[in-house]
Amino acid sequence: MRIDEAKPILKGPVRLGRLACGDSRADSVVATLDLTLGAALDRWQGRAALATGPAVLPGATFAAAKGDVAFAGTAAGTSGKADIAADTVRTAEGRARRVSIAGSYRLGETIAFEGRVRAAGAAIAPRRLAGVEALQGSAAGSPVAPSWTPRCRP
Repeated sequence: MRIDEAKPILKGPVRLGRLACGDSRADSVVATLDLTLGAALDRWQGRAALATGPAVLPGATFAAAKGDVAFAGTAAGTSGKADIAADTVRTAEGRARRVSIAGSYRLGETIAFEGRVRAAGAAIAPRRLAGVEALQGSAAGSPVAPSWTPRCRP
């Protein structure tokens, strides 16, 4: 840590055995930071290379995550770019071997993400598949009917 023109600058690795906030927790968290705070500690900007072990979030779990996040903001909101992947993701809606996101985000009064979301080795929960199967035949009589026939089996 150093101070440059009254602005704190944090660079280097941060390691936590467990990071917990509310109903969320992640084990074996490592972040390589390059963070600059405003002189009044009222703004921030920087980058972080992140890696975690297993994590539990409301509605989801994953075995590990890794990625890069760039950010800039104030107490009113933070925005930036993220490129993050998580392995062995499980939710009530399904599971995936790997889920990744890459794009721009905004957190504050509104929350927004614009970018790419990918899932590999994904499977939808059987109870959700029933809803998709119910759509079978719904395109009958339309121009897409010959090409759209869901083939879902639990």
